Amino acid sequence: APSTTKMSFDCESGFSRWQFGWSDMKKAFCCKKVSIPCPVGVPDPSTAQFDLPAQAGAGGCATAFQQCGGTNFNGPHCCEDGCTCTARGDFYSQCQPDGARGTCSVQFS
Repeated sequence: APSTTKMSFDCESGFSRWQFGWSDMKKAFCCKKVSIPCPVGVPDPSTAQFDLPAQAGAGGCATAFQQCGGTNFNGPHCCEDGCTCTARGDFYSQCQPDGARGTCSVQFS
């Protein structure tokens, strides 16, 4: 079942490459805290509510593009086979698919 949460980001982490290294969500959050332009059409994550999918896959680990670690993160700290947990700063790590598939596990039919 989806849960609702408010997001927060470390605006100092990766600041020197904010234009290319930050997601639109991080830019929307940090534009009110540091001197960068706010992206158009992206809600402020500190005040907007977001529906998040369940964090764990069938094996209890995070699936593709879900959070898998970071300071104060209480969810799974592992990724399903076929993905690697990649740090995006002190407060956020994300499961990145190995290769260009877009999913963790290889599906056979």
